[in-house]
Amino acid sequence: MLVLLLDDEPEGPVTPLLEAFSSFDPIVPMLWDYEVANALMAARRRGRISAPDVTRSLQSVSSMGCTRDTQIIDPSVLASAAAAHDVTAYDAAYLLLAIRRGAPLATVDRQLAGAAAAAGVPLVC
Repeated sequence: MLVLLLDDEPEGPVTPLLEAFSSFDPIVPMLWDYEVANALMAARRRGRISAPDVTRSLQSVSSMGCTRDTQIIDPSVLASAAAAHDVTAYDAAYLLLAIRRGAPLATVDRQLAGAAAAAGVPLVC
């Protein structure tokens, strides 16, 4: 997500994702909002963006229209999936969501994309 919000990130890898978003409504786990806010605050601490940029980016994310999946994943299930697929627990939440919904996964993260492929989850692009 950060690649969409920061000017100093390369846009190449996300262009196909943005184009794909026009044809479906993205579904994200509830932790997505926290991850976005955390990533923006980390970028601010590193001097990559200003406080007003954080506010604008959060407003931009809010207007994207992503549906928040409200199902709570048992932490032991999350940890087990993370270990099985060698990804973070956060990434496991996205992977499990895609598996449960039978939906493709949108990511530019190579490790998560590899885990999705191994689990038989199609990628958006």
